[in-house]
Amino acid sequence: MSTQSVIPVQDRALAEAALVEMTSRILKEIHKRSGLAGEQLTLKKLSRLSGLGEARIRAILYPDSQSCAELHLSEIQAVLKFARRYAGQSKDNYFKLSVLGLTRNLSNAITVYIDEEHTEWPHGLARFLLEHLRIEPRAQREFSDAHSGHYLLVRFDIAGGLVLSKMEVFESTDDAPICRFRTIRNLIPNGERIVDGYIYCFGLYVYAIGRIDETSAIRCTILSPTRNRSGDMEGLRLGISVDGGPFAHRLYCRYLGRSDPTDRVRPYIQAWDLSDDVLETIKVAIPDVENIIIRLKHPCGSPHGMVIPPVR
Repeated sequence: MSTQSVIPVQDRALAEAALVEMTSRILKEIHKRSGLAGEQLTLKKLSRLSGLGEARIRAILYPDSQSCAELHLSEIQAVLKFARRYAGQSKDNYFKLSVLGLTRNLSNAITVYIDEEHTEWPHGLARFLLEHLRIEPRAQREFSDAHSGHYLLVRFDIAGGLVLSKMEVFESTDDAPICRFRTIRNLIPNGERIVDGYIYCFGLYVYAIGRIDETSAIRCTILSPTRNRSGDMEGLRLGISVDGGPFAHRLYCRYLGRSDPTDRVRPYIQAWDLSDDVLETIKVAIPDVENIIIRLKHPCGSPHGMVIPPVR
């Protein structure tokens, strides 16, 4: 792989080859599906949509050619963004889930690849938190034991619709004492929105700092563990809304446990227009969603600002 970043090539050839292979598999899957659907993507069109040159597309789809199949990291990230968008617009649910699964694997591999260099997000953030905020690793170990696992996040959007996302809090280790997290939400019809970052506790509160995938936009959250259900957290989040502009809102985090519930909850992680029928649908995933909505609407604060609802 030829790189445009500070990442050295000589010691990481296997990792780079794996990234290229994963990118190639995604493009081949999309090209194959487009043919079966009777809308064959030409090399020119696939090049325009993915951001790769026709020579690179040809080398990937037809490996017997003499063209070079090396890819820049920025090109792999561009293909990742294109694939999420293309799969998100597909009406073929099997194809959509298949490609989105491949893009998640590629996104994870890119994150690991960048982290190993210790110079880019999010590893640099972890070092900052440890060195400058003086975060106590022992407290983070206790937080990890109590809160690592999977969550459904519940909030309102600007228009008053209900938004559900999935979050995973990864366990801390001796080498990585601050928990990583990742949230995923389906953006119909434009694929997924992914946020990666770090989550840690200090005093009575939990702080999460994340970056929206493919952007430099930061999202900040302050949470408080609830007493009414073990593992649950609630609080306030500030970020950039998909509708545009800064947006602050209350957030409820329903703890689902350590087992990965992705397949079970995937149909629910999206924005919903609030209605009785919608609530009945969401109750399959969150039986007490109406109680959570009451907490999200609790009139805490004043015209001058919001506060986290009182623990009860």
